Amino acid sequence: DIVVMAGEKFSLEVPFTGTPKPKAEWHVNGEWVLPGDRVTSSVNADFTIFTNKKSKRGDSGIYSLKLSNPEGYDTCTCRVLVIDKPGPPQGPIEVSDVTPETCSLSWRPPLDDGGSPITNYIVERREATSDSWVKCSSFVRTCHYDVIGLEPNKKYFFRVLAENQYGIGAPLDTENAITAKFPFN
Repeated sequence: DIVVMAGEKFSLEVPFTGTPKPKAEWHVNGEWVLPGDRVTSSVNADFTIFTNKKSKRGDSGIYSLKLSNPEGYDTCTCRVLVIDKPGPPQGPIEVSDVTPETCSLSWRPPLDDGGSPITNYIVERREATSDSWVKCSSFVRTCHYDVIGLEPNKKYFFRVLAENQYGIGAPLDTENAITAKFPFN
């Protein structure tokens, strides 16, 4: 088994003995791998090598090799885990309990944790009239956060980012601006 960071190159080299030289067929999760710009495979006299020049998270899985010639065949497998930053949390962000100074945010975890558990979420806010994001908290452990310190009657956008040990993923933003006021007149 091997673990590789997304974007890095990895190679699987399998030694063999066989006459005549066998043909190599590589499969990932049961799907035949076609060589291309990013993925290549070759068979030399003593080994076959599979190379992925720039791995992606979707390249994770069980890699199977079948070496065959007219005399017979043999197979082997290897598990590859490509790790990365997590994907964006699932939305939409639900905003509730809005007051002139506070509101509550809820969301769902990312579909892809990047191969490592989510350690925390980062919650940020931005005034509708500004382009600058301000951190509300970098240490949110659950999919819920109570925002404090809003200014009455100002409009805000919020976003949430998931973090794992490999980095911070893409944000999930609120679709509409939220006005910091009581929901009644």
